[in-house]
Amino acid sequence: MISDIKEGYFIDKLSWLNLDNVSGNFGAGIRSGYYSKKGEFQNQKKKKLGNISGNVLEMMENCVYISKEREFTENTLFAYILFKNLNFSS
Repeated sequence: MISDIKEGYFIDKLSWLNLDNVSGNFGAGIRSGYYSKKGEFQNQKKKKLGNISGNVLEMMENCVYISKEREFTENTLFAYILFKNLNFSS
């Protein structure tokens, strides 16, 4: 999945996702992640990258990949998911 990305971010951990139940808008702090370019991680250390925001419905429309691989974290089994066109700020 990462090898197909021309440029983007691999987000490892987010803060609590603050979701508006009416509009579907959300925002969360990026606790750690990696910058990826041409399928390779550019920074080898995890970094706090800023914030991410968007709309859940638009995000689901922009879902590009969902991996078969899963990771168990804090009582939840997560897949790796690739989205395009999310908003980042620092």
